[in-house]
Amino acid sequence: GNAIEVEEAIETLKGKGPKDLERLCVELGAQMLKIGQITDTLDSGRKMLEDSIKNGTALKKMKEMIEAQGGNSKVVDDPSILNISDKKSDFKSSKSGYIHSMNAEKVGIASMKLGAGREKKEDIIDLSVGIRLVKKTGDPVKAGDTLCTLYYQSEKKLNESIEIIKDVYEISDVKPKNVEMIHGVIE
Repeated sequence: GNAIEVEEAIETLKGKGPKDLERLCVELGAQMLKIGQITDTLDSGRKMLEDSIKNGTALKKMKEMIEAQGGNSKVVDDPSILNISDKKSDFKSSKSGYIHSMNAEKVGIASMKLGAGREKKEDIIDLSVGIRLVKKTGDPVKAGDTLCTLYYQSEKKLNESIEIIKDVYEISDVKPKNVEMIHGVIE
């Protein structure tokens, strides 16, 4: 969901977000810095980006970008401005094991069903709804653990979304071997 993603981005730039997202951003950013000839090596690009997160430069830049687009940059210091829905439902695992795989397309469709995206061009996006992934591929789970949290406004849309989420997670007794988000770089 839109507000949920912005909140996650802010937390990541504060160094408090999901580590897999931070790693992805640093790796993509390092590639861009090298391609743009701002750094000579990927390592120096990574260090530059990691330092900008640690010293607050990245967060300051986000504030500037929000202001440049006419947004309220106070959201960086007060994420409650995002107005994420108070209505939420935890989707729990029915069994124990490891998350072997997840169907990202179905997560997107389930989020759209909540109102976070458009099914038809004329649909209005609800910025307050969406899905926060709690467990991801490779994570161990026990029956009853929360896999994801659905933020919603409509019970009907929540129920439609849950039907899709039921098919997102493949849970196995065996931990998957390769759970890296980045498998390689195509140059």
